[in-house]
Amino acid sequence: MVEIRAARPGDLPQIWALVRRAVLHMNQLGNPQWGADYPTRALYAGDIRRGELYAACAPGGAILGVACINQSTAPEYDAVPWAWIGPAGCVHRAAVDPAAQRQGVASALLDFAEAWARREGLRALHADTYSLNHRMQALFVKRGYAKRGAVSLRGRPLPYPCFEKLLPAGTFGKAGENMKKLLVIVDYQKDFVDGALGFPGAEALDEGIARRARAYRDNGDDVVFTLDTHQSNYSQTQEGRKLPPLHCLQGSEGWALYGQVGAQAGPEELRFEKPAFPSLALAEWLKGRDYGQVELCGLVSHICVLTNAVMVKAALPEAEILVDAALTASYDPVLHEKALDVLEGIQVTVSNRRA
Repeated sequence: MVEIRAARPGDLPQIWALVRRAVLHMNQLGNPQWGADYPTRALYAGDIRRGELYAACAPGGAILGVACINQSTAPEYDAVPWAWIGPAGCVHRAAVDPAAQRQGVASALLDFAEAWARREGLRALHADTYSLNHRMQALFVKRGYAKRGAVSLRGRPLPYPCFEKLLPAGTFGKAGENMKKLLVIVDYQKDFVDGALGFPGAEALDEGIARRARAYRDNGDDVVFTLDTHQSNYSQTQEGRKLPPLHCLQGSEGWALYGQVGAQAGPEELRFEKPAFPSLALAEWLKGRDYGQVELCGLVSHICVLTNAVMVKAALPEAEILVDAALTASYDPVLHEKALDVLEGIQVTVSNRRA
């Protein structure tokens, strides 16, 4: 199953190699849509820096495709007779590795883009492709996009047809609708449940977290995940020296989400891979978003749940932050209770504490 995550600076060499393969494949098919002038490595680096580039990854972590998703449009778009007049999402620089084409990667990226646009409260998603890119045009039509016109870009001899998909109103809602809510499932991975750092009672959280996530999805709210992610040099890191067991090795069985929680996770739901206890990428993603409520659950309460709650508080100081004590746990009951005390001390609402 393809998973979508935010691209990281360290991904750039792999992404750029993928794009160059895609350009070569296009050109060999007689399609001059892209070339030496566009897109450039610097454009992708900027997309990553702004948090706008997303990578479609195979289960082992290999990047199969990428797309930049934001609200920025080319000036030429102003002349297109769009059905929706107002802010809209836009897909740019989407590329799929030629070896992974016809495997649903482009569809997964569009699924993610449409979900992203709804989360942002947008009513439409816009995109373009080249006149000779018949396969991409057919995919747009198949997915319910309508052709609205065409623009000339980058001096190419043929125009770029422009496509629009209208999105249902109120699915995720902005100001004036229901308060936006987010569930952050922290590190509920096999190695923390029944693997290298597993402990009794961790598996008992599975049903409750899965039920809470279903309730968020059913209500049109958002669910994201953090994934503790380490490499083979873990023993040489500060964390590895202080917490020796190698765990959550990227791409390993222990790195995967556990149980019902993992089985229900949608490919369009963001996964923030993190080499440390808190996720800086999660905090950067949250900054400026208008979530009125953020709930955290998962493992381990006194380490990653606590530190990520601090990151959420820093990113969204006016949001209400919740932790249900029944949906988090620790291998040390004393530290668990102390962590709940600290959470309450930083104005996190903690529910279901044992008397």
